[in-house]
Amino acid sequence: PRAARARRFLVPYGIDADGFVARAGSRDVRAELGIAPRAALVLMVGSLDHRKDPQTLLRALAQLPPGRQETHAVFLGRFRDPAYERETRALAARLRGVTCHFPGFDPRPSAWFRAADLFALPTRGDALPVVLLEAMAHGKPVVASAVGGVPEAVSPGVNGFLAEPGDPASFASAVGALIADRDLREKMGRRAREDVRRAFSIDAAMRAVEGAYRACGA
Repeated sequence: PRAARARRFLVPYGIDADGFVARAGSRDVRAELGIAPRAALVLMVGSLDHRKDPQTLLRALAQLPPGRQETHAVFLGRFRDPAYERETRALAARLRGVTCHFPGFDPRPSAWFRAADLFALPTRGDALPVVLLEAMAHGKPVVASAVGGVPEAVSPGVNGFLAEPGDPASFASAVGALIADRDLREKMGRRAREDVRRAFSIDAAMRAVEGAYRACGA
């Protein structure tokens, strides 16, 4: 008999978007850090290391034009290399016009997503980080490196922007555009939430698995 031809199927991540958002509770992390309600808040969540590359985001923030609204950046995660931590904190200390916060690792980051105005993912290499989908589930526009499976979730100009990994100018252009335009942030954030619920829900993942089984005659 002839050997069966191999077939490939794409099954998306399935996340409980609504359940994740509900876990934000009533915690006000802006108040904890002294960030005014109308200040712009850029959030990065993940390991603070060379691969996740918070330094590119810091260099991007340094390129934002002066005279904009009050801006804060939160880097939520854990440093693993003391030398890299010293370099990163030194970069943050030299910033003018942006206040940086390093609150450490938080196993329940939902309140941070809710507080943010936009989410940045400056990673140099990833598949499709769940943290990206979690940010979108909270209705946040994203600026993310165009690596791995990230372009499967981020539609440039629709629910966020893609940037070149390791390129501060690319990130600065996208982050600056979102900080400057609240209506754009809200429009992209709504679309981000809709896209995650449509394409990356648990139901969507189950439908993809069922479709693969049916296509294979199982």
